[in-house]
Amino acid sequence: MKKTLRQLGMALAFASVFSMTACSSQVGKQAETTKAETGTSAESQEKAEGEKESTAQEAKQENGEQQTEEIKGGFSDRPEAKDIVYHPLKLTPEEEEAWKKEPAYGKDIQIGYNGGLCTGTFGTAQEEGFYKAEGLSTAISQMTEAKDAVATGKVDIAADHLASVFVPAVNGLNLVFTKGAHSGCKTLYVLKDSDIQSTADLKGKTVSLSDGIGNSDHNIALRFFSNDGIKPEEVKYKVVANDAVIMALQNGEVQGAMMSDMFARKFVDEGIVRPIRSLTTDPDFKVEPCCVQIMNADFARQNPITAKES
Repeated sequence: MKKTLRQLGMALAFASVFSMTACSSQVGKQAETTKAETGTSAESQEKAEGEKESTAQEAKQENGEQQTEEIKGGFSDRPEAKDIVYHPLKLTPEEEEAWKKEPAYGKDIQIGYNGGLCTGTFGTAQEEGFYKAEGLSTAISQMTEAKDAVATGKVDIAADHLASVFVPAVNGLNLVFTKGAHSGCKTLYVLKDSDIQSTADLKGKTVSLSDGIGNSDHNIALRFFSNDGIKPEEVKYKVVANDAVIMALQNGEVQGAMMSDMFARKFVDEGIVRPIRSLTTDPDFKVEPCCVQIMNADFARQNPITAKES
């Protein structure tokens, strides 16, 4: 009897070990199967995403959307140019052929420049070779009033503040807008030790404008006050030249001043003025283009591919 029980115990132990071994083997097989399935699933997903991206690219090409490539390093020999990332516009073969038939093809495009830093990007683009990379030949021409120079054909392209050219364009001046030039550039300043902390504190007071009533400074100031719930008639304006604006603030002739950020920087650094409202840094304005590229309307109509490339 004892022998029988001992044999039975050994048999159960053997069966238990065999069962555990079989179970472990089965789990290993399941793990390998799961791993293989996971790998296959990942490969399938990656393949599907690749096909989806390829389909999207094909759809863009079918819809005529422009494809661009990325070039890093600019086109000049300056060491700083290595950090420039450039995306040249790629034309379709049909556009390339149409471009060669345009009157302006292969000729210098006259770009107007008024000497201001805000519109200095044209010169930068020429020096860095961006125009050349697009197959364009350009020449910088001095001018004073952008809208007049462009409309009369003295220059083909220029940049100006949207407020300065919008009404003339609507009224039929011979120019068109082609793209935004840049965001930010002008700010409303007060003396650093002034009690004025916001636009609301300028109610009943006077703000200086360097470029005249109805131009960009005036328009920007009106937008600042309008956004802050202040009516146009609640603030006074006075035209003051740039070289006299700091003195006008200091003698109390004006209490606020619209100034270009580049011009005002020296006085900010010296602790003379501080900003209270800005196109450049305020969240509700900093993403908006303040200046636009304008083009002679006849030039744009006769040279649509050149206009796109410029």
